[in-house]
Amino acid sequence: KNPHDQDEQSSSSRRWHSSVSHISPAGRLRRVTDGDAAELWVMILEKAFAKMYGSYKALNGGLVHMGLVDMTGGQSEMVEFRKEENEADVRSGKVWKKMLKYRKAKYLMGCGSNAGKDTQTSKNNIVQGHAFAILDVVEVDGHRLIKLRNPWGKVEWTGDWSDKSPLWTRRLKAKLGWVDADDGEFWICYDDFVREFRNLYVCRLFPDSWHATGIASQWDAETAGGCVNYDTCKDNPQFLLKVSVPTEAFVTLAKDMLNNEVEHIAFSIYHTKDASSKIDPQYARSGDRVATSGKLSSLREVSCETKLAPGKYIIVPTTYKPGQLGRFVIAIHSNKALKLTEIEA
Repeated sequence: KNPHDQDEQSSSSRRWHSSVSHISPAGRLRRVTDGDAAELWVMILEKAFAKMYGSYKALNGGLVHMGLVDMTGGQSEMVEFRKEENEADVRSGKVWKKMLKYRKAKYLMGCGSNAGKDTQTSKNNIVQGHAFAILDVVEVDGHRLIKLRNPWGKVEWTGDWSDKSPLWTRRLKAKLGWVDADDGEFWICYDDFVREFRNLYVCRLFPDSWHATGIASQWDAETAGGCVNYDTCKDNPQFLLKVSVPTEAFVTLAKDMLNNEVEHIAFSIYHTKDASSKIDPQYARSGDRVATSGKLSSLREVSCETKLAPGKYIIVPTTYKPGQLGRFVIAIHSNKALKLTEIEA
């Protein structure tokens, strides 16, 4: 079942169901590996994903946070360290503070190393073009340290704070559970981390006290208006968001994962006084736009975190070019209840 074929309530939690037989081609795992050959659930889960995405070949590659979203129903976020708008935050330590916050909130995190083939490694043995799991983020005795795991279970970082690094004191070894083993797990300091890696992948899991809402909609022949560069941008589907008290919100736009026609997506949130009709983003005042997912992206999901004052807002999701047809979901997690409706044309 496609996750976008859902009612308004369930679309926000991104549940999907896939029925599979227990038989896998050749009786073995095709695109994933497991340390215990007797673990059948991995094979069954892999087959379910292959059915959802259309083939086993479609599982060859992908991004960490997208896989985690599929597994958990969480909300995705990616921080690109080399992106111009993020470079200052990386240098200032704002990204570090964000990682500490995310770890405390028990978000799931991963990272991607610098571009290259996974047969290549950096000077200090980081596999290139490869995904790693983030196991821990700590600030201890003035050191900003991150614990990573290579999913291969081997090939580890050999620089500062690696297993054999002389920087380890007896106190820190005990405090952080240091182990010298070729198991794929290692520690690295923040400064080395942002040099050796280019992306931080995040899957946000919200507490039960938060509220979730969402609407499934589509860009069709009449509403696929394209981005603000085009006069038809005003024709895009638009959504009215009513906020009654100061609210923290995380908003996600997710396109249909099986639709290749929609190439790039983004959304903006505008403050409005008129809740009865659509707006024309081309003529919106600069101060009216309160949040955005950023530049148009080829990822299947884009998102933003924002704090909203009481009032009315309009969310405008767009593709890059007009005429790109496809389904999508707007999902919002918030610490206070709010009301989301689609504005009639």
